Amino acid sequence: NILWDTSYNFISKLGTSDNGYYNDYGGFDLIEIKDNSLITFGVNVYNAVPLFSGTPHNDGLLIKMKPGFITNANESKLQKSNLYLLEPNPVLDELHIKGDLYNIQSLRIFDINGQLMLSVPKNDYSLSVCNFVPGLYILHVVDMNNVIHKLKFVKI
Repeated sequence: NILWDTSYNFISKLGTSDNGYYNDYGGFDLIEIKDNSLITFGVNVYNAVPLFSGTPHNDGLLIKMKPGFITNANESKLQKSNLYLLEPNPVLDELHIKGDLYNIQSLRIFDINGQLMLSVPKNDYSLSVCNFVPGLYILHVVDMNNVIHKLKFVKI
């Protein structure tokens, strides 16, 4: 059972906006369970073109990922990052990294299956994700001490 405010943190909600960019069909919710697993659910419609199959409010998508499932990294050197920020998140085309840029050794993006999608050198802080399938991804920012900072983002 998921208990309100004791079992999870609400991370983000996609879908509606005041300018009509998204239609009001509920969007996607991204929730981090206190055991560090993730759940994403909902139906997203972008400019009235469904990104995922299903009927809004009737069908949906539910994915739960276990802690450590998305990475093949050494867990003792893996940590959530407060040093880096991804913008925009959710992202359509270009993902920008903000923060302690001088301390970055490399950047790697993994899909929810742990498959390496992109690996880039330390001097590339804008990442093109336009060819990625919509979904949840994990960015690993490897710093100069080989500590891996884990950041989650949603590709729409």
